[in-house]
Amino acid sequence: MSQQEDGDASLAPEPLPQEEFPDQQLSAVVEERADDSERFILYPEDIDPADAETHWLALDAEFAVDVSERR
Repeated sequence: MSQQEDGDASLAPEPLPQEEFPDQQLSAVVEERADDSERFILYPEDIDPADAETHWLALDAEFAVDVSERR
């Protein structure tokens, strides 16, 4: 049985209420894939460049939205 199945609350922070958002901004780089689709690579702006290689999030460009459209 995994820790997540055990209900270990230490794995993820509590979600923020919908009217609150974190202050931290993410930088984005757009990469083109071999199949000509694009993906966004997101990482914290203030991250050490050595850590940036292991602390990032990627998503298909078609799913990215402007935050100002969602607030």
